[in-house]
Amino acid sequence: MSIQIDPKWELIAEELVDAGRFPDVQAVFDAAFLTLHRTTIGETDLRSLVREAEAAGGFVSAADLLAESKTWLEDLDVE
Repeated sequence: MSIQIDPKWELIAEELVDAGRFPDVQAVFDAAFLTLHRTTIGETDLRSLVREAEAAGGFVSAADLLAESKTWLEDLDVE
């Protein structure tokens, strides 16, 4: 597959490589898409937690919501 990258995103990727944060532009885009994927999954998990609680006639405590949020945020750590 071949896609065209908006020049602004390419410039940002090149700046990250120049700053030594990533070895190459491909690694920048890999990290960006991995983060997007994990964020989407985490958001879906949080929404499911709330829906399940509502369906059971209850609620999600702030502590449970925070614990679940921390879990998926920790998974965002991209090396």
